[in-house]
Amino acid sequence: MHYKYYVKEWRYNIVVGILLFSYNQSCLSCMAVHPSYRKRGIATAMINKMLSIMPKGKDITVSTFIENDNKGIAPRALYKKFGFVEDELCIEFNYPNQKFVLHR
Repeated sequence: MHYKYYVKEWRYNIVVGILLFSYNQSCLSCMAVHPSYRKRGIATAMINKMLSIMPKGKDITVSTFIENDNKGIAPRALYKKFGFVEDELCIEFNYPNQKFVLHR
């Protein structure tokens, strides 16, 4: 069972944020927020919604940029805010990443 969750700004009829996750694999697959709508709590709201749907008692994983990558500053801080902890280093799409795990 796969889910996708998105937030839409109705006034301009555009998608301002999207979060894709897998219930079966207990992973957050992809998340993005439109640059004009960042710092408004959209990513936090989407993760909260995902956590309310995901099974309790099962770890949740996400892969993001490595520590010294500037693109990783915001997502790493957000995941840590939710209690995700650093896990193994990996390569995804020929790019260095790091897995994070939320133990539940």
